[in-house]
Amino acid sequence: MTVDLTARLPTPSPSTCGELIASVARSVGNFEMPTADISEVCAAVGISPSDAASVITSRPANVSQMFGLVFCHPLHQRR
Repeated sequence: MTVDLTARLPTPSPSTCGELIASVARSVGNFEMPTADISEVCAAVGISPSDAASVITSRPANVSQMFGLVFCHPLHQRR
């Protein structure tokens, strides 16, 4: 089975990486990710929450990594 993760990205796209991660957590993961955790996710992959969202959305590998980190978050795991 193949899942097109780019089809699950919010439209219109948020302007920053932090906003994109928060939006995916809300819309796909059904949880609110704390701002500190968003910063940690960004740091783990070498980006800043204030970077343009296109840093993530321009590469399928980055999109997959973002979804994986959102789904691994403890708040998502407890649902």
